[in-house]
Amino acid sequence: MPSVELWFYSPSASNSGWLNRVVSFMDPPYCHCELQFQDGMACCIYMGCAVNLKQRTFDPQYYHSVRVPCSGAQLNAMRRLAHQLTAEAVQFSSLHMTGAVMWGAPVGKDNTTFCSKLCADLLLEACLLPESVDSSKITPSCLCRMLAAHVPQGCPALGFRPSCAREII
Repeated sequence: MPSVELWFYSPSASNSGWLNRVVSFMDPPYCHCELQFQDGMACCIYMGCAVNLKQRTFDPQYYHSVRVPCSGAQLNAMRRLAHQLTAEAVQFSSLHMTGAVMWGAPVGKDNTTFCSKLCADLLLEACLLPESVDSSKITPSCLCRMLAAHVPQGCPALGFRPSCAREII
């Protein structure tokens, strides 16, 4: 069955920058997330950069993952959007990220994004999150909790790695 992997970064185990620590302090434990396709390509965005797709590995010492099963059509929808946002060179927005972390609300609308909004938008495009979700209000930790909340007890629909499940329960 096709799936994507969401990777959540916790700065507590590294000498991460001050902004990562602020983000994870405001909504623990994560400060960054990326969505990775089964071929190893990750759709990501970093401060000062545009959305990109790149071959990526993740160090389990710093990252926790959630596997999200999907259909082939859902996978194609996420890939199409990832390629579109990359082609459009959608830029990172510190202002919008800060708005999500500090106020839980969007700060204006433009053609920018931040990591958890990007991941949520990809999942929304594939109908893997409820359409009522406002991706502009989602932090990395919020997205991880949201995925956990939509899984009935004992349901294998989302494959949480044990380390992530411990972090959010």
